[in-house]
Amino acid sequence: VEEEVKGLTHYLSKQAKLQDVICATNLPKFHIIFSGVVPPNPAELLGSRQFKDMIRVVRDVYDYIIIDCGLKFELLTVNALAAADYCIIPVQAHFLASEGIPEVLELVRSVQAKFNPTLKIAGILITMYQSKPQLCESIRESVVDVYGAKINVFPHPIEYSIKLAEAPAAGQSILVYRPKNPAAAS
Repeated sequence: VEEEVKGLTHYLSKQAKLQDVICATNLPKFHIIFSGVVPPNPAELLGSRQFKDMIRVVRDVYDYIIIDCGLKFELLTVNALAAADYCIIPVQAHFLASEGIPEVLELVRSVQAKFNPTLKIAGILITMYQSKPQLCESIRESVVDVYGAKINVFPHPIEYSIKLAEAPAAGQSILVYRPKNPAAAS
């Protein structure tokens, strides 16, 4: 029987120490904290400084700390934004996904006003981009036209590749699984 991987849920519920939830990967100097078997209990996040304190503790150890979370107004996302210096807004190169940008910007503004006035938007990152379909390019251009004057739109979108979906199933990052794949380069 495989041992349960301890994650963020265990740390926030005080069932594990921080050093016990930081996992090494097959990339040097790259570690990850999994969410845990179940997402963190909202009650454990509500009014908690534990998430922000966790980031403060590891801030000097890592060059970058990336917190991958949803774009909805959920407690984990709010806590992540409250603890962050910058946020990147990922947008799939699909029409409906780009329509959700105003709601994400409102979420960021709300967190800035209530919890983290120093939070900055690093930019909008177009994902699942395919260079052949004209739709993807028109979505990218539209995002640049609408938001580019006020918010950085990263010039190199993340290319879509089935290899991105295969890599986690193989237990690897795309950089190890298929380092020469266009998605790895982007």
